[in-house]
Amino acid sequence: MVQRTLNSMRGLELVTADAFKIGMINDLRYDPSRWKIASLKLRTEKGLTKKIPSLGSGRSMVQMCTRDFIINDIILMKEEIDDIEAFIEPDSDNSPTLSTLDGMNVVSKDGIELGTVYDINVDTDMWMIPTISVKLDKTGFEPLGLKKGLLSKTVISIRTEYIETTTTLIMLNQTAVELKDDIVVE
Repeated sequence: MVQRTLNSMRGLELVTADAFKIGMINDLRYDPSRWKIASLKLRTEKGLTKKIPSLGSGRSMVQMCTRDFIINDIILMKEEIDDIEAFIEPDSDNSPTLSTLDGMNVVSKDGIELGTVYDINVDTDMWMIPTISVKLDKTGFEPLGLKKGLLSKTVISIRTEYIETTTTLIMLNQTAVELKDDIVVE
């Protein structure tokens, strides 16, 4: 399992096998019921609509289906530019973006405010979201059995299977005590 964070993926360029720059990662769209990445949201490079007319003219945002990419300093596709039309389309709001979770409050089932979403972890082999990173608030330390550090922020990972709902905040289906043995301090 290769894991990357949303913040580490933003700004990466998507490039075809024949070295055509498609664009830069702006965000990731996901299916909140399965915590699966649906597509990459990209700000396109000039000239893309000449190569792929079905995108229409002047489109600056597109979405690319998740694929078997090679990810390093860039995201490299195995396909060439002439072969990607089936995988790319104009961006739409058909699924939410991960960035909407940034900074959201995370609350345990028993109503304890644990902290705020600091980052989102993505398994780029399976294109799943296994965990979210949460920066703890002062109210979250004691119920989780953690001690507050003097200078550094404390960030923990919470598995997405523990997320009950995401609205204006993230409500967990576990109490703070139930989470205590299953959190990982990053």
